Amino acid sequence: MELDLPVKKALQFLKTEQQKSGIFYSVSGAALNCTNEQLEDFSNGEAKGWTSIDQFSIFPTMLIGNALKNVNYRGDFDVVLNRIDQFLLNERHKLFWVWNHFNNKHRLFKMNPYDVDSTAIALDYLRDRGKISLHDEKRTLALFKDQLNSDGLFFTFFTFRGSLKCSWMSWILFLRELKSPISTRIFWQRVEADRKDVDGVVNVNVLYYLGRIPECEKLVSYLKEQLELGNELKFDKWYKSSSVIYYFVSRLNRKNFPELEGVFFRWKQELINFVELSNLNEVHDLDVALNAVSMINLKIDKNYILPCIMRIIQTQNNTGNWRKKAVYFGGPKKIMGWGSETLTTAICVEALMKFKNEYQY
Repeated sequence: MELDLPVKKALQFLKTEQQKSGIFYSVSGAALNCTNEQLEDFSNGEAKGWTSIDQFSIFPTMLIGNALKNVNYRGDFDVVLNRIDQFLLNERHKLFWVWNHFNNKHRLFKMNPYDVDSTAIALDYLRDRGKISLHDEKRTLALFKDQLNSDGLFFTFFTFRGSLKCSWMSWILFLRELKSPISTRIFWQRVEADRKDVDGVVNVNVLYYLGRIPECEKLVSYLKEQLELGNELKFDKWYKSSSVIYYFVSRLNRKNFPELEGVFFRWKQELINFVELSNLNEVHDLDVALNAVSMINLKIDKNYILPCIMRIIQTQNNTGNWRKKAVYFGGPKKIMGWGSETLTTAICVEALMKFKNEYQY
């Protein structure tokens, strides 16, 4: 089985699709008179909502970078990662290492607060790429600590919630909303989000970046409880697919969290059942790739992963890409969703390369 050829074709596609600024445009879809399932697949046409090219959302490029950061191919592909590096450095807050979902050209940028999910994903990428200093990471840790609630969980947004106990850095972040109280109030009334949101997968991504530090002990206990109860599809507003949730949470298996071994044992069996009982030809490209990465993270025997890898190779388009599907949503109602061929392709490449490196294939 040849893995290098599909990877090289995919990387050429990604290089072609990347903008000079470093961003990868995504596709946003809206569920107007259509079902959530149609939105997830970004169906277009009669009674199936609408889709548009999103030139302003930063987060998909962060996810692409994290999927590709350990790709071993160099040469021309270095240009892609270097552009992502510079793009993320340009889009961070001018004083602090925090990020918004949108860039400053989007009409909602001034009202939409910086968020801990985008920040954790971006920081994890930039740290692995050697683009952030220890000093700046320590300053950002202080901002994260300001986002802890009384239960030891991280709020989703860097936003003012009435408490005066926070660092001077947080107050600078709050100024943008305090300067425009009316428009900020209207914003919170119109979105599905809330200032006091606490989301499970968002907390997982923060935990993955911060690692096992004293401030995260309550969070580890919370995740153990929620995941043992099978609440993974209920405890986050933005990630509503089990394959996406497994993808993010399974990464913790490679870090020091023995409390989650029981959860991962159950997930291993569920993923094995997925391979053995599903007709993979009927499963979307994105879900196959996400589950393959999760199985590799959970160190499942390669013979169970191999059918997913073969399926990924077989469904690659001649142009080097794979089909788009929504990866995350604008809230639990799934009225808006984001995804793209480039994001699916990056995750497919991640699955192929991780399989090759992990099992010496």
